[in-house]
Amino acid sequence: MSSYLEKNFEEWKEIRSRVDSIINGVFILAGGGLSLSISIILGNKGSGIITNEVQCVTAIAWWCLLASVIFAVLLKAYMVLEAFLLQINSQWVDKHLKLLNSIGWVIGIFVFFTLASGLCLMVYGAQIAVQA
Repeated sequence: MSSYLEKNFEEWKEIRSRVDSIINGVFILAGGGLSLSISIILGNKGSGIITNEVQCVTAIAWWCLLASVIFAVLLKAYMVLEAFLLQINSQWVDKHLKLLNSIGWVIGIFVFFTLASGLCLMVYGAQIAVQA
């Protein structure tokens, strides 16, 4: 293995480690938010606290949180694919590095915005329920 490939490999390990940490946080936040909110909504559905507006906002939040988990899994799979391509054809990866990095960033931005939207909508739904 050449010095360039070794350096590239070490950089990829570091990036992958950071992405894994961030994505694991997404899984915890989104998964926890989904499981807790579903339990609370279903447990209190007949109590009158959960209005149609709260149900609608919460349902949209659930879809956003689910989308963040799906995009996070997609990002992890994409990072594995990119690392694999780097090992089998590093010249091609070097030639298309800007495009490959841009795709990863776009997926990552979708993860962030769907997670943030889902969490904000969960808070908004709770606010509506408290004010009712």
